[in-house]
Amino acid sequence: MVGMLPVLVAAQTQPGADAGKAALSAEQVFSRVSPAVVRVVVRDREFKEIGLGSGFFVAADGLLVTNHHVVRGAQFATVLRADGSTLFVDGVLAFDEGRDLAILKVNGTGLPCLEVVPADAPPPVGTQVYAVGNPMGLTNTLSNGLVSGIRKEGGEVREIQTTAAVSPGSSGGPLVDAQGRVVGVIRSYMADGQALNFAVPAAAVRVLQVKAATVKPAPLASAGGKPLDAKATRELDAAYAAIAEKRWSDAARIITGLRSRQPDNPFVWYALGYLHGELGNPELAAEAYKTAIRLKPYYADAYLFLGSAYSKMGRYAEAVEAFKTAIRLKPDYADAYFFLGAAYSEMDRSAEAVEAYKTAIRLKPDYAEAHFFLGAAYSKMGRYAEAVEAYKTAIRLKPDEAEAYGDLGAAYLRRGNRAEALRAYQALQRLNPVMAEMLRPSIERLPE
Repeated sequence: MVGMLPVLVAAQTQPGADAGKAALSAEQVFSRVSPAVVRVVVRDREFKEIGLGSGFFVAADGLLVTNHHVVRGAQFATVLRADGSTLFVDGVLAFDEGRDLAILKVNGTGLPCLEVVPADAPPPVGTQVYAVGNPMGLTNTLSNGLVSGIRKEGGEVREIQTTAAVSPGSSGGPLVDAQGRVVGVIRSYMADGQALNFAVPAAAVRVLQVKAATVKPAPLASAGGKPLDAKATRELDAAYAAIAEKRWSDAARIITGLRSRQPDNPFVWYALGYLHGELGNPELAAEAYKTAIRLKPYYADAYLFLGSAYSKMGRYAEAVEAFKTAIRLKPDYADAYFFLGAAYSEMDRSAEAVEAYKTAIRLKPDYAEAHFFLGAAYSKMGRYAEAVEAYKTAIRLKPDEAEAYGDLGAAYLRRGNRAEALRAYQALQRLNPVMAEMLRPSIERLPE
């Protein structure tokens, strides 16, 4: 579920100190809370939107609370503020997957933030509460309701149930009381129920804040991005959308304009490099990526795509160095190891390719393409038994990949195993009859 709103950092008030505070009107609550609430947008390295939700600031220097599922798998993330401007996410400081919470570090200062209630106990059933977030992408939406239940597990409060309306896009937004303080973080809703919505209690947020205060963020590709005003935000979003939808002429027009107005923005140059790569211009792509790297020297994704551009030009030694730099900057970068293996394969350095593919698989066990290319490297070395196992794993992970069946059949043929080669051939015939016909003569020549 996706949706978010900001919340002020926990004030150190004593329990019961707010007992005499007057409740604010709904309008006053919204006025107090909404400036701290943002929309979180998560993209992959090819600019495709893979996550959307809400979040809220708990510190003026950019600490932002949201749901873990909103940013799971994030490589690039931004937050859209109520005024239409954009801030870039430097990284994830801490997360609790079980509670579905994450604290991000956003590149910004002097930001409005919310107070997280200091009490450990959740508000009692019947308490007036408000949810603020971006349901269905509708920025800064307020809904009100009551605490309708407290859900416990093993004696511990796990969720606050509320009648305050939420929808997809609300996840990660704050649930606040009548003083505008955060009492929970919107997590989910029951689509088939009536006003059955759930929030993680504020006590869990405070625990995660303590953890976040002692660590450095795990960096994302968006780290270091400078704030964008509303106009630049709209332009960059339009460029991302055009690239994702393969509207290349629109993308080129928008990015060219952005480049002239924001020549020191590494993300604009990165987008330009990606565009040139998709248009079949690896030389121009490489120059754009090198500019992005000059502006942001620790840009691991730019090094990855620079290596890819070098590979397309047949400059494999330079590609290897670019991939190795990406790995140095981001040691758990499975894709960089995968592309490093591919470059080694092109250089007939099969043993090194095998080690690179195996590392990619260790980091990402369900990496079907790495298993497939590992099989190809083993085949190139004449290690057909190992190739068979790699291809079989690739097929298990990606059953509709015709080429894997073809190469599996070829590996079985090399081992003289007609029966298994025939089974691979039959599977291939269902998926790709043309490729199957190419394999048929080799199978028919084998003895029964």
